[in-house]
Amino acid sequence: MNLALVLEAAGKYTAAGDAYESALEGHANYLPAIQGLARAAVRDGRDDSRLVGWLETIAMEADDEWRAWARGRLAAGRCEWLASPPGPQCGPCCALGTSRGIWHPG
Repeated sequence: MNLALVLEAAGKYTAAGDAYESALEGHANYLPAIQGLARAAVRDGRDDSRLVGWLETIAMEADDEWRAWARGRLAAGRCEWLASPPGPQCGPCCALGTSRGIWHPG
């Protein structure tokens, strides 16, 4: 975790994400590593399919400051609707990744 924090502080978000991933290998539900992964992905602008799940976990399990951050990221997201006829449509369920949409960080 310390290495991940140093890499993130240096703006090396991809490397920080890798270090946070390593922290999760020993404990898959380690909230500080999940928080770091989410923050690094958002800062790096990466479109990681796991981001919505991480944000939802943070919004439900973290302290108030992290909850507010995660909820803000979820609310700022956008999605591409995978339906026929094709075309961008967004609704609250799609922004939370609970329907047939692909969520993208805001």
